[in-house]
Amino acid sequence: MVTIKRNSNGAVLPLFAIALFLLIGLVAVGVNAYLVEASRTQLSADVEYMTRSALERFVRYKSKYPKDSPQAFAEKIEAARSRAAEIGSFAVLVGYKKRAVSSRGEVAVQYSGQTQGGPVGELIPGRYWFREPPSCSPYDPAASCPCPGGKWNKPCFEAVKKGDPLINAFRMKVRTRKNNPINNFLGRFMGTPHSDLEETATVAVAPQRFIFLVDLSRSV
Repeated sequence: MVTIKRNSNGAVLPLFAIALFLLIGLVAVGVNAYLVEASRTQLSADVEYMTRSALERFVRYKSKYPKDSPQAFAEKIEAARSRAAEIGSFAVLVGYKKRAVSSRGEVAVQYSGQTQGGPVGELIPGRYWFREPPSCSPYDPAASCPCPGGKWNKPCFEAVKKGDPLINAFRMKVRTRKNNPINNFLGRFMGTPHSDLEETATVAVAPQRFIFLVDLSRSV
């Protein structure tokens, strides 16, 4: 009887190559998911900080013009926009090739009715309704409610038109640059060479109430 020994060494290399390719693909997907999620988390925190800083500068800014003049209002808005862009120039995302989120000229002020914004983001002045506005009353069908869906469900933000001085909130939208997106590992082979991110934050001046209690009773 003749015994034939089969050599399977030749089949190991193709299997190893396939397993190695799959392993590299899984690692690339994991690293890419981490970069995108980490960048999204960073961008969300940066946008919130930019919006908060802009509102704080708007509230505290002291203009050389009379307090209620249009010039003073325009100065305050520009100071808020400049502050937001300044904060963005120091913020760097993980997967963003060490480039700042924004520069001083890449954030624009956008009022209600305007469609043109900045290359990176928009600072939107507005009012934040903590209580139901009169225009949302169900007894006035002709009124236009500023809340989503035209109904009052919860506190909402209303963008104001240019020149409206009644501002107590800012909303900010910031996105990654079109010419510098977050590149994906092996993205060209997967059909998604890069990821575009956009985050929004709304910050408002919250009203506060103080109650003073005076004890007028006689002490024992």
